[in-house]
Amino acid sequence: MRKLTLTLLLGLACHAVSAAMPASAGHGISPNQVQSATVAKTTSNSPPAMHEGVVTGFNLDKGEISIHGNLFRFDHATVRIFSASGGYASLGMLHKGEKIRFLLDPNVPSEKAISVIYLP
Repeated sequence: MRKLTLTLLLGLACHAVSAAMPASAGHGISPNQVQSATVAKTTSNSPPAMHEGVVTGFNLDKGEISIHGNLFRFDHATVRIFSASGGYASLGMLHKGEKIRFLLDPNVPSEKAISVIYLP
């Protein structure tokens, strides 16, 4: 009688576990793939992140700026530059060794293009 009771309880427990599993289980989709797809979907709609770095060099004629040794590009016509007071600034106010904050251009994901620069 005890064996029968244990067998029935075990059978009910296994049935409950299989009923609780997602429909995609066993169909080639892992929970990690579902989670990474969800994270990618939520981050694609999020606002651009503020970055910070030290200017290690720049070439204003070519539209290039090096921050911590990494080369970034900017478009003279569309880049916006702000001073610490919040007013508009110019590229001429940029100095080597200066710590800046910047936003990457979300419209140019393949390149490291800067859209906004905040000077100290």
